[in-house]
Amino acid sequence: MNGPSSASPEVKMQDLKLLADLVALIADPAVAKERIEKLVSASAEASRLISEAKKTRSELYAQRREHEAALQRERDEHEYKIATSLADHDKALAERERTLAARETEIDDLALRASADYDAAAKLKSTLERKLAKIHEATSEK
Repeated sequence: MNGPSSASPEVKMQDLKLLADLVALIADPAVAKERIEKLVSASAEASRLISEAKKTRSELYAQRREHEAALQRERDEHEYKIATSLADHDKALAERERTLAARETEIDDLALRASADYDAAAKLKSTLERKLAKIHEATSEK
């Protein structure tokens, strides 16, 4: 069969209720006018609420952008403080290392001088001991 299906379409109870409401609406123009006024009023209220929601969303987005900008400024300031602190620390560390290197060089110089002075004192002692020994020899022979 190529014609319409022999099975009848399924009709739901809510469809029948809607049809009855529409017939009642058309049958009574006063009710129809009242319903249309309510729909217009509801539509105006919905438009107002949508407009408020858009305004609120726009304000929230602006506050969010402002908040994100404030966070970025704080992050930048924090990173600057860290970088400055690190640079100051590195500078102080480098100065301390220079001071320690200078002291180490001074200690090495003093150690060399002390060693040279020790050697000179040892030679002088040896010389004085020989002279003293000669003096003792010379005085004991007489």
